[in-house]
Amino acid sequence: FFFLMIRRPPRSTQSRSSAASDVYKRQLSVLSDIAEFESKFLKNHLEEILRAMQKITLMKDLSTPVNTKQLAVEIVVQVGERIPRLLRENQALLREVFEMLFTRMVDIDLEIDESWSRPPEGFTQDDQDENESNVKFGMTSIDRLISGVGEKIALPVISAMVQQLLTSDSDWRVKQAALMALSQVGEYLDSASDAEPIVNIILQLMSSDHPKIRYAVTHCIGQLSDDMAPKFQEYFHEKVLGVLIKAMDDPVPRVQAHSLAALTNFLEGSEQTYVLGALNIILEKLFNILQTGISICKETALTCISATSEAAKEAYGAYYDKSIQIIYNILKTHRAKEYKKLRGQCIECITLTSVAAGLENFKKYSKDVIELMVQIQQSSNEEIETSNSYLFSGWHRLCVILKSEFTPYLHQVLPSLFAMAQNVFEQAAKEDELDDNSLTSLKEATKKILEKQENINTSYTEDAEVAIHMIAVFIDELKGNYLEFVEPTAKLVIPMVNFQTNENIRKAAAKTLPELIECVKLSNKEDKEVIVGNMARMFIKEIWAALNTEYDPDVIIDQILAVKEIIEYGGRFLTQNEIEELATKILQSLQESSSRKEQNEQYKKEEDVEQEEIEVLEGDNNLENDLHLVIAELCGALFKTHKELTIPFAKVIYRDLLSRALQPEQSNIIRRFGVFLADDMIEYLGVELIPEEWPHLSEALLRYATDLSPDVRQAACYGIGVIACSSANINLEQINLCLNVLVQAINIQKGNQNTELFNHCRDNAIASVGKIIATHHEKIDAVSAVELWLSNLPLKHDKEEAIKQHGLLKDILLAQSDLVMGPQGKNLPQILKIFGEVVNTKYCDQDTKQGVQQFIQGLVQHEPLKVALQNILNVLTEKQRNALQALYSSN
Repeated sequence: FFFLMIRRPPRSTQSRSSAASDVYKRQLSVLSDIAEFESKFLKNHLEEILRAMQKITLMKDLSTPVNTKQLAVEIVVQVGERIPRLLRENQALLREVFEMLFTRMVDIDLEIDESWSRPPEGFTQDDQDENESNVKFGMTSIDRLISGVGEKIALPVISAMVQQLLTSDSDWRVKQAALMALSQVGEYLDSASDAEPIVNIILQLMSSDHPKIRYAVTHCIGQLSDDMAPKFQEYFHEKVLGVLIKAMDDPVPRVQAHSLAALTNFLEGSEQTYVLGALNIILEKLFNILQTGISICKETALTCISATSEAAKEAYGAYYDKSIQIIYNILKTHRAKEYKKLRGQCIECITLTSVAAGLENFKKYSKDVIELMVQIQQSSNEEIETSNSYLFSGWHRLCVILKSEFTPYLHQVLPSLFAMAQNVFEQAAKEDELDDNSLTSLKEATKKILEKQENINTSYTEDAEVAIHMIAVFIDELKGNYLEFVEPTAKLVIPMVNFQTNENIRKAAAKTLPELIECVKLSNKEDKEVIVGNMARMFIKEIWAALNTEYDPDVIIDQILAVKEIIEYGGRFLTQNEIEELATKILQSLQESSSRKEQNEQYKKEEDVEQEEIEVLEGDNNLENDLHLVIAELCGALFKTHKELTIPFAKVIYRDLLSRALQPEQSNIIRRFGVFLADDMIEYLGVELIPEEWPHLSEALLRYATDLSPDVRQAACYGIGVIACSSANINLEQINLCLNVLVQAINIQKGNQNTELFNHCRDNAIASVGKIIATHHEKIDAVSAVELWLSNLPLKHDKEEAIKQHGLLKDILLAQSDLVMGPQGKNLPQILKIFGEVVNTKYCDQDTKQGVQQFIQGLVQHEPLKVALQNILNVLTEKQRNALQALYSSN
């Protein structure tokens, strides 16, 4: 009956088109609510729903508005999203759903309005018209269906449809829809090479005569650049960058602006080496657009300049003076209301480029820039008002540049942040319609709000979250210089730890408290150790009180992490009794988490449970698994800071947890949890404090270093490196056993293991070989071990280990070069190849770069070695050669 009503409106309304439309809309709204909240009620009716909705979307009469047609499609998408097996099991039906989405995307005007091509000053993307709404709706719906149904099933279906649509020469709208659909698939591709067919197709269309096609191409490139960064940039920089630079000159302002946005996304994921060759032409074009373009082009040019400066790093310094003078002039002169966003982006660009150019370059302009920002912040004049988010982010960056020199400006910046954060209590009280007469104070209102168990997102909660985040940034950057504001900040933030109406605020507040501990710790205040201990105890008490009433495992994870960081920053401040009390709470949290997991597992076995409910329960249990690992990290922080005081706790963990968690029959996540704890007990307590447990723990690490699960194997391989570094007296047999196990781990084939996990695991195994070489090379076959180590460098997956290992290689090279150079220096080509690959990347820090520079400049002091160096450079890749030659020629 319900579907009949949708297909055929009541007879009395058919003659009145607007009334008929209202009937449709009311019926669809009811059905939409059912699809969203009780989708299983519709699980046997998807095809019938699809047929009914298709008829509505194909209606041509003007009485069926766009939003009604979109609602009809939304209902189908909701059911498919919430019960994806219906579409997984019926790909013909899935294709029909995609066809309905494409139909909506091409249901737009054939002619392009001049207001689209050249938008008015002050135009924003929020001002999109009906045509753009259809396209955007189709794109997001396609993304939701791919995510719900799964890329393995959805991508082949949509790829075949897109290829067919792109062959259409008759209608630009069809090509645009196909390109916009393609833009949604990047995040679901495993590797950049998988995107090559897409890139080849879209680049051919970049020369299209139709601006909407060129717009769609740039959108596709920009989205792929964002979703697949940095792999997309690594694979396609030679093919794509030149195309985007050419598109900067597009004669249609709307397309030009979108081309700049695409270039921005591409640059944000680019290495410095990809940008340097094109830096001059990119910036000259951008500076010209800033001075001649309309506001939408100016805005995207500013964002693009920011991305260029971040990618170019110190090389941007040569262009800094010209850029800041142009941008500062725009900020001063564009004072009308419609330029509010433009002014905000000027602040963003000035501060971002100043970070790239460095303190010395910025100092020349710092006084003028800061005075103007203060004037804007303090002004109530709507004409020059600028969004708070731009201002606060700008202050953040200036704080990063100026460091301690920013401290005097806190008095001007913090009051607004404090007020914005505090305002969330007042607004929540109003929105909850609390009777002001019944409240004696804001404190009473706050208390009442804190007792509510809801999660509400409003502009006020978003502002409060931004404010807390910005305060945390200032604390982190200024450290001890923030001391004056620690007390008012604590008074502001502590109530928010238990702000039950918004989980993001609770999380942000919990993350801020450890930073306050570090601030006092690094200050010059007298008796700071006593103050730190008292603050740490109070903060832990407040966080744990909030944790006891918390219902969201995701928030509990952040709360536990905050307690862990408080302990790490606070150091040795707990007494034996306090450790025992905290240990009891930790074990209780573990038990509660395990109980929730067991309840979820039991519920999954009930007869009437739906597949979608099972997926939700599995997601909840994944969070509980993450919580277990975070609790293990908290235990590690206690072991690290309180050593022998934690021995009773450690023995309880070993007896009650590890004796079971490290058994082979346990699940991967439980074994990983056990290995995490074992790693920390070995690293921070050592054989001296746990002599009875140590042999069993180290044996478990050796056993699991070749585990089939990369998660477990990674933790175990890391632990073997810990054994090497923390056990100076380990004997020859034991250290060689460690090395042999690591070799086995490195040689494990990927098979069907998750690529990212497998690569991180392998990096940890290689890193542990490096640690053994550095600490116990006299007890092993060092020549073979070094060859193995060097042949697997550089590391490029686990960033933290990569930086450490490349730094370790540099240290050994400078202190014990014979150890790594090999007989007659045969390893020198591989060593130079390694450093040529990582210098000027995120895998190499400044200290390592300087050390490599010292080594290379030492080589050129001796003519035979200089010749050898040149011969090696000749066989390296261009990227490697350029990186090393820059060091070779530097003074």
